Amino acid sequence: MVVLVGPALLLAAISAGRVTSDSRFIAERRLLGQARELTRAVDATLDRSLRRLEAMAASPSIDNGDFVGFRAEALRYLGAEPTWDVVILSQPDGTQLTNTGSRPDGTSSAVADLDSLRRLVQTGAPVIGSLRAGPDGTLGLPLRVPVVRAGELRYVLSAVITPDRLALLLPIGVDEDEHWLRVVIDASNVIVARTRAPAQYVGQLVSSDFAERLASGDELLFQSVTLDGEQVYSGVSRGAVSGWRGVVAVPRAALDVEFRQTMTLLGTVGALLLGLGGLASYLIARWISRDIAKVSRAASALVRGEMIEPTPSRVEEVRQLSSALLRSAELIRTREQE
Repeated sequence: MVVLVGPALLLAAISAGRVTSDSRFIAERRLLGQARELTRAVDATLDRSLRRLEAMAASPSIDNGDFVGFRAEALRYLGAEPTWDVVILSQPDGTQLTNTGSRPDGTSSAVADLDSLRRLVQTGAPVIGSLRAGPDGTLGLPLRVPVVRAGELRYVLSAVITPDRLALLLPIGVDEDEHWLRVVIDASNVIVARTRAPAQYVGQLVSSDFAERLASGDELLFQSVTLDGEQVYSGVSRGAVSGWRGVVAVPRAALDVEFRQTMTLLGTVGALLLGLGGLASYLIARWISRDIAKVSRAASALVRGEMIEPTPSRVEEVRQLSSALLRSAELIRTREQE
């Protein structure tokens, strides 16, 4: 039995390890796949927003200096973009000409990211800004495009996205529960959207350890600790358009419980199969032992000169041995008669 059960146990252990490894690999691939989907959704939103702003920048109302008319156009665009909070037309030095907020005269601003404005003036290319707090304390990040006429930068057109509107891109999937965490991190490693406790963590920098991990590649899978101290498995994907990162994390305890359940199931099934195999081996061994005992008794009877009967058996070798004993008995009787 030990000879039979030992290899079976070894094979079961190897199979369990392989299944566990495959389960972990599948879970990690799913985690990374969710991060890719999140990043694609963010990139698609930002890219569409920049294209729409570029289309708005070609408005004849801007050429005619009709900022009131342009504001009415911008309001129509604003209704079609759920992530936009306000649209601002300003001069290259930052002086606002009009906006879709409550102060159309341009005296208010919902964002204070002047660095992105300077980058646009220097490069003449569209810019995705960083999350900053405006004068009223509201967090927002600007998407800016140049308004160029006759090869000269005349104005800057900006759309401001707020974290609560960006959070519309972070729904919890139907196959997930409250344990899953989704985070969007901008190119400056600032959290711009988060599915859990956004009021507490949006606008904060990620931890230094996490920032070092982010710098090591565009797509990553690793264990980390969230800002609220939870140990998680994290999948990270970097957007090609924005350079932002989508992070999908699941607590280690929640994921490890799946592995423990898998191991428990495998152990139970393995023990059951081994038990059935052991029982089958025991019954087969008893059948063989019983048939061999009958043949042995027949051989002893033959030695004593007694008559022997055929030994029926399910084992071919035992039947052959019984037939040989019967032939031997016939030969012995024939010689005695002679």
